[in-house]
Amino acid sequence: MVLEGELELLFFDEHGVLTERLNLEAGGENSGVEIPPNVWHATICRNPVVFMEVKQGPYDESEDKGFASWAPEEGASCVPDFLSSLKNAPVGKSFASEHDVSQLRKDINKLC
Repeated sequence: MVLEGELELLFFDEHGVLTERLNLEAGGENSGVEIPPNVWHATICRNPVVFMEVKQGPYDESEDKGFASWAPEEGASCVPDFLSSLKNAPVGKSFASEHDVSQLRKDINKLC
């Protein structure tokens, strides 16, 4: 639930295809959403925002974050480019092939 500001919530299928973009705004028509378990999603914050996320407990830090096979690993050098590509991506865009190519290039560079 967005408490101050606004953000955009992106939903993906298991193959890395962007299936929906949803704008959430404090006090707006949509200020919150319930995301079913095991649904890949990301947030885009273009300006400062305060939001609250509630998860079913008990909380287990080791299970807090999950990353899709088509997304770069946290901290990877390609993360900034990946996040930037999300900002204006149209619904229907596949991110799986971009990451696969990026990873292939990295693997090839390690061999050289």
